[in-house]
Order: sequence, then structure tokens, then C-alpha cells
Amino acid sequence: MALLYLLISLQITNISRFDYINSIVFHLNKLYLGTDGGVVVYNLIEDKIEATLTDMPAELAVPDPATPDVYFYYNGGIYRWYPVADRHARFIALVGNAESIGADFDYLYVEKSDGTVWTLSKMTGARMDGVSPAENTIWAGRKSELSKDDVQLNFLIPMFEFVDGLGRVDYTVFYRANGMIWVGTDGDGIRCYDEFSHILRKKLRFGIVPREVRCISLVSNGVWIGGYGGATFIGPNERMAFSTEATFAFKCDPIVDIVPLEDTTVMFATPCGLAFYRNGGLMPKDLNLEVTSATATDYGIFVGTEKGVLYSESAALPFRRIFKQLLFPITDIFRRNDDVVILSSLGTFSVAPDLSIQKLDDPRGWLSFFPESGCESPDHLTFIATADGLVEIDGDSTSYHAPPFDASSLRVNCVACDRRFVWLATDDGLYVFERDTQLWRRIGPQDGLAGNKCFTVAVKADTVFVGTDSGLSILTDFP
Repeated sequence: MALLYLLISLQITNISRFDYINSIVFHLNKLYLGTDGGVVVYNLIEDKIEATLTDMPAELAVPDPATPDVYFYYNGGIYRWYPVADRHARFIALVGNAESIGADFDYLYVEKSDGTVWTLSKMTGARMDGVSPAENTIWAGRKSELSKDDVQLNFLIPMFEFVDGLGRVDYTVFYRANGMIWVGTDGDGIRCYDEFSHILRKKLRFGIVPREVRCISLVSNGVWIGGYGGATFIGPNERMAFSTEATFAFKCDPIVDIVPLEDTTVMFATPCGLAFYRNGGLMPKDLNLEVTSATATDYGIFVGTEKGVLYSESAALPFRRIFKQLLFPITDIFRRNDDVVILSSLGTFSVAPDLSIQKLDDPRGWLSFFPESGCESPDHLTFIATADGLVEIDGDSTSYHAPPFDASSLRVNCVACDRRFVWLATDDGLYVFERDTQLWRRIGPQDGLAGNKCFTVAVKADTVFVGTDSGLSILTDFP
């Protein structure tokens, strides 16, 4: 019953990439974008995302010049979004589609598909006869955008490009403002070209960069998210994102692990090596090995690879191979108290601060049956998912919990836990194990999760972050 109540009260917020662009508006040094992921307000002066609405897609989005609010159109309805209060409400339902929406200080305007323009009261939504749009009306949609046939866009022919990891990306929206031509794409954000020289001035992606979220790292001031396409940091008042294609000097998709180090340095683990991020710059370190996982302790950095474990006392020093008895694929590495736990095809091992290694006591063989992922709970219990099920380690005792799925055929990609629950990210959604009742439940798209396949999960206080094949899901409001 407790678990059922948890799911009834559960709230899920999904964050997408916002890179499928439907409309572009430039107003007061800000971009207002209608996208398949919602509405984005981007501050060009501060070069950062100022606000986002993620509850539904937006076909058109236009700012209200009289307030901080934004009007947007989706699926026959016009909505008013209040970014300051972080809420939105339906403004009016339309009969037929809107080709453009506009706003001035007094009214909202809607251009229908037949070219007629409705004037609406901002207070009531009622139609106002005899009122025409003012010259200073801000428009989103057909009335403000350039047509693909406009001769000013000949320099863009053909109207598409090929992007690594995405394939063919079509140009969807064309908007001219302040000597620039802004081009929206179908999946890769926007481009900004000089109107006269046609030089590419800026290329922006929005939301979270990763197309698939493969790893999540919780730090004191926010959350790092990585995967296919790059990484994103989400903090209380900032969001910075960068792309692997544009930044890394070697092919490194996907980012498989993110490890915060000392002095604000962050380490990215990739199939081709490592990259260290500090003060806005990246320093790649090619290891000539496929990296599978990584962790850091007070006494060094441990990197799991397809051929064993690498170790270094710090990011500034070379990495060397240790534990020559483990020249096999490493599936996961994580901290447990002061030790490091290594999961491999040979079994489960524990490494002490003096780098001595021993195989964990496993009289029933539970930990030797293809261990896949593990974690330590705040109350210092260890949970490890194997191809046989979920293993719990409490001091010298070991217990087993059978999941409601065939563990031998369904891979567990990541395990996270708190004092009440164990969370398993699998190829078939997110499975939750309640420790007290030992009840299981699956959370999937039917509950509002972003995607079917879950790659990673992390818990911070009463918030659960889930990386999926369709972006990031944030679970809150636990009982």
C-alpha cells in the first residue's frame, strides 16, 4: 500500500533537448523559441537559457511586451506562461489552426490559416472588433518569418545539412533581426548568420545536450548530465551545455560517466578516453582503451575499462594499470565508505586505500554471476544488481532480492539507493524496490517517464533523476 501511494503522489518532470525549432522571435536581446520540447527564453547578452517551459510542445511562442509573460500556441489552444511563477494556463481555444500569433502592449493577435487576423483582449480572451495590429506588434510565425523561397536564403541551399549522430537535419524556421538571420533546425538547435557576409556567428543548442542521457553526477551546487552528444550542467541559476562534436578533439560519444574532482575540475569518461573540464576549458586524455566507468576518492582516481582498471593519484599525473589479475571488462566502479568496489566478469572486488584488493565474500555465488551495477546507501548498505537479481550486503551478511523480471535477460544499467528505496535503471524502464516492504514496482512511459529505456539513475534528497533514451526525467513529491 505504501508503494502504491508513492506512485499516486509521484510527480515527473521531463526535460528534452529543445532542439526541434518551430518558431523564433527576437525581442530585447532575448530569443523566444517555440520547440518540440516546450518554450525557451535565451538571453543573448548573458549567453544562457533564462527560462524554459517543458510541460508541452510549442508551435509558436511570442513574448508579451507589457509583462514578463509568454504566449504560446499548441494543438489548437493558446496558453499564457508565467515564467516568474513557473506556471501556465490555457488562454483561449481556437477553431482552426494559427499561422501566427502576435502581442503588443494592449492586445493579442492570431493570424488564421486563411489570412484573417483576430484581435483578442489580454484580460478576457474575447474578440475585439475594429482593432487592428499596431506597427510595434511582436509576431511569431508566418507574419515574421522568412519564406524558404526568399532570395536572401539562397546561401543556405540546400536547406539541410548532415550532423554527426543525427543524420540529415532540415532547416525549419528563418527569422531576420538586427542584421542577423536566425535559422531553426529539425533537431540540432539554431544557427545565426550575418545577414550580409553570411558568416556563421553562433550555433546554439538548448535544454540538455545529450540525446540519450547515459550518466548523471550529483554535486553540491547542481547536477551534471552526460550522454550522446555532450554534457550539461544544471545549477540553481545557470545551465551550461557543450557538445562533444564541437569540443572534444577525438570521437568520444557517448559520455558514460561524470566524476567531480578537486578544484572544480570535472572528469568525463568516454569510450575513447577521458576529458577534464575546468574553468570553461576541456583537456582530453586519450587512453587507447574503452572506458566503462570511473570514480574518485581522496587517494586517487579509478577508471574501469574493457581491459581492467587504471589508476592515478590525480588528474595531473599519468594513469597506470593496476590489479593485473583483472584484465577483463569492468562493468562498474563505485565508492563504499573509504573503499572502492569493482564489478567485473570475474566477480566483485573491494579495494582499500592502500590499494590492496580482495574479492568480496560470496559463499552463495550471488556476486559472481555477472555483476552489472551497484551503489552504497546513506545507511552504509551496499546493493549490487547482477544477472541473477539484487544482492544486499550489510557488513558481513549478504541477502538476495528477486526482481519482478528475468534478470538474466534484462540488463540493469545503473543502481541508486536511499534509506527507503533502491532504484534500478533497466532497458525496460525504472524498477523501484522498497526496502521495508520488499515490494517492487515498475515506472515507465505510462507513468510519465520520458522514455522506455533507462540508462542511469541518481538520488538527491527527495528527488530522483533518471536518464532515458528520450532525455531526462525528474521524479519528485515522494510521501
